[in-house]
Amino acid sequence: MWKISINTREEAAPYFSKLLDSFEPVSSTFAEMEEDIWQVCGFFLEMPDLQALERQLELASALLSQQKPKLQLEEVIEKDWLADSLASFPPIDIGGFYIYGSHIDATPPQDKTPLRINASMAFGSGEHPTTQGCLLALEKLTAKNNFKNPLDMGCGSGILAIALAKLTGQRICASDIDPEAAKVVLQHQELNPGLNIECFISEGFSDAELKFNGPFDLIVANILANPLCEIAPDMFDNCVAYGVIVLSGLLDSQEFDVVEAYKKVGFSHVETNSINEWLTVVMKKTA
Repeated sequence: MWKISINTREEAAPYFSKLLDSFEPVSSTFAEMEEDIWQVCGFFLEMPDLQALERQLELASALLSQQKPKLQLEEVIEKDWLADSLASFPPIDIGGFYIYGSHIDATPPQDKTPLRINASMAFGSGEHPTTQGCLLALEKLTAKNNFKNPLDMGCGSGILAIALAKLTGQRICASDIDPEAAKVVLQHQELNPGLNIECFISEGFSDAELKFNGPFDLIVANILANPLCEIAPDMFDNCVAYGVIVLSGLLDSQEFDVVEAYKKVGFSHVETNSINEWLTVVMKKTA
C-alpha cells in the first residue's frame, strides 16, 4: 500500500483531490493540517505512474496560478490505512443535520436529519465551510418555502442533493462536470434510501437533458468564484421567476465580484453568511 500526499492551499485542495482520484486510488481524502495548509492524500494498492502524476500536477498548478507542490510518497501498512482513514471522519452536526459515514454503527439522533456520506469518496463530506454554509442556507430556505424543482450544480459527493431531497421530499436534479460524480451520487443515494436524485454530467447548463428538466426554483452551486461569475447569465435563464440561488465556494475578498455578476443579470442579494472566511451567498431572481 502506498500513500501519496500533497500539501496545498485550501481553495486548491478539491482540484488536487480530483487529480489523485483520476489515478484510481482505493481511497482519497483531504483535510486541514494547519491554518492555510491542507493535505490531499491518495492510497494506492500499487505504485501509480509518478511521472504522469507529476505532469498532471504541473498542469493543474499552472491552471491554478500557483507553484507546483511537492509530492510526498510513503509506504503504509495495509492493515492500518482504512481504520486510520475512517477514524479521521467522526460524525458531524451541522444545524439540523447529522452527517456520518457507513463506518458509524450508532443510530443517528432522532431530532436530526441524517445524511450518510462516506468522506473518502468525493468532495463534499461536511467538513468544509462551504458545504456547511450551503447546508445551513438550504435548511433555512426550505423551512420557509415549498420548493418543487431544486438543482444541485457541481454536486460532487451529492451531499447537498441528498439534503435537498430529505428537506423537500421532491425529485432532485444534480449535475457535475466530473463523470465520477454520477457514480458517487448513486452510491450515496443507496446509503440514503428512498430518495429520487438524477445526476447529469454537464459543464454548467451545457447538457440539453439537464436544461430540459428546468427551469429550477432553487439552485445551489458550491463551486468557485470564477465559474460562478461565468455562468451567471445561464443561471438567470434556467431559474424560474422569483427563484432562489445559493452560491458558495468563494472567499470574503471575492464576494463583491460574484454578487455584482448576478445583480447585472437580474438577481437581488438576500444575504451572505461567512464561516472561516468562506462565504455562502443567497440571491433571488427579481422577475
